[in-house]
Amino acid sequence: MTLIKVEDQKELVSTSQYKYATFPFEKFNQVQSRVLEFVEKDCNVIIAAKTSSGKTISAEIILSHAIRNGGKGMYLAPLKALASEKADDWSDK
Repeated sequence: MTLIKVEDQKELVSTSQYKYATFPFEKFNQVQSRVLEFVEKDCNVIIAAKTSSGKTISAEIILSHAIRNGGKGMYLAPLKALASEKADDWSDK
């Protein structure tokens, strides 16, 4: 297995380029913009970034792609409250 460490994307990607969801902001941040290039690749992704850097939205993008294509994913949350919030959000159609 090869481990590739990537840096944040310098050029921000417009949220309008993501066709599966709408967002209350115009552009993805640096972490989210970089994650988009890995969405359709056959690879495992671990996102290690500081608090409030957009990891949850990044995970939602990756997980939704996997699920749409018959796959599975796992989301690990550092807090029980966040895990409960995400379970509620993802259960609501």
